[in-house]
Amino acid sequence: MITLPRQRPYIIPLLVFFIGIMASVSIYSLMTELSLSDRKEVFLQQANNHFFAVEEHMFSTQDVLTSLKAFVKNTDNLKRENFDNFASVLLQRHQEIQALEWIPRVPNNQRSRYEARAQAEGYTGYQIKERLVNDGKSGLASAIDRPEYFPVYYAYPFQGNEAAIGFDLGSNPERLKALTAARDTGDFVVTQRITLVQETGTQAGILMFLPMYEARGVPDDLEKRREQLTGFVLIVLRVGDLIEKSQANLDNDIDILVTDTGSFETLYDQSDVSETKHEFTYQKAIEFGQREWLFRFSPKAGAYADTQLPIELLVLFGALSLTFLSGGYVFFLVQSHQKSLLEVESKTSDLKKSEQRFSLAAEGASVGIWDWIDVNGEDEYWSPQFYDLLGYEGDEIKASLTNFSAAIHPDDVDRTFAMVEAHLKGEGIFDIEYRLKTKSGNYKWFRGSGQVGRDREGNPKRMVGSI
Repeated sequence: MITLPRQRPYIIPLLVFFIGIMASVSIYSLMTELSLSDRKEVFLQQANNHFFAVEEHMFSTQDVLTSLKAFVKNTDNLKRENFDNFASVLLQRHQEIQALEWIPRVPNNQRSRYEARAQAEGYTGYQIKERLVNDGKSGLASAIDRPEYFPVYYAYPFQGNEAAIGFDLGSNPERLKALTAARDTGDFVVTQRITLVQETGTQAGILMFLPMYEARGVPDDLEKRREQLTGFVLIVLRVGDLIEKSQANLDNDIDILVTDTGSFETLYDQSDVSETKHEFTYQKAIEFGQREWLFRFSPKAGAYADTQLPIELLVLFGALSLTFLSGGYVFFLVQSHQKSLLEVESKTSDLKKSEQRFSLAAEGASVGIWDWIDVNGEDEYWSPQFYDLLGYEGDEIKASLTNFSAAIHPDDVDRTFAMVEAHLKGEGIFDIEYRLKTKSGNYKWFRGSGQVGRDREGNPKRMVGSI
């Protein structure tokens, strides 16, 4: 019992020290998590920006295809020069497109006529051809007889696409599959990854087909669509060029991997993201030309790294320092508090004695004491002698401003409250003779006096008086 008071000043600071350490570590952990969350949020925002940029470019190529179809459909006696002029305008706004092409449907019995017409328009030596493999080597040769052909008839730009001129797309199973799907649905179709005939690098290529029919629109019946097919407009697209063009105005902090979910082939691989472990990644799929492409985004090496670690450590050091200072300060406060408690107990005891003296004086006096507790309120206090002077027991009537006012003789009310108002404003004392109604209904003359109590600003707060 003797040593306990000496230990208490140390126990509380030690508790503060323990809590402070735990709080500091928690704050450090929270800041680390928030930093990770902030970096991830920034990454996801950037990844979405990259995705939407690619998506916009992808579907803008579809608009090009639609425009080219409308031109070919509405041009009478289409010539190579007309096609090249219109295609050049389209490519000025879409430099990611490798070529724009017109692919007519050529029945076998019209093959010679189409070849002769193409030669007459400047395609020297034009013939419908296909890729053949001989002794492990592939090359282009005249296409074998088949019921119909789908050759590249016009291609713009010609330079760089010379090898594609005359190539029968129907001779390749994958291209023929896409042509058939476009013909039967009447909608645009994208091929899976292919190696372009005109490709000199390693980029993945795709073809986008949009069918054309004898009728202005798309026939409702499948058989009619097959019978009335006149050909296809086509876009040759390098996937890498498309994606890199769309990213030109974006931060270069993200690697992109694009795969075709139908063929499980990689269409674009900016880096070896499949072999790299990242703190966070983001992926999103898109339907495009009856195929699904899956985009996977990852930060480049060093991008979105935790650059806030020194600040977090500084916060941890500051929090621990504050803990030590707080412990010492709390020790000082504990001692001061103990001293203050003793002073409060002493003053409380004195106040109780003073209240007891006031109560005894009020009960023993021949005057009645009233206390208007709040001059803006209704409640009052009436001493036992006050009740006795009016002939009441303490519980017969409530001590209130309303009941006090009702007891004043009607002829004395106005001058009484006028004097009260003046006193509250500091314009005089409250000392008056008035008549108050007793319990019996008779009025008695009393001499009343009172004094207002004010706050630090001088505003009236409380008024105490007697009768």
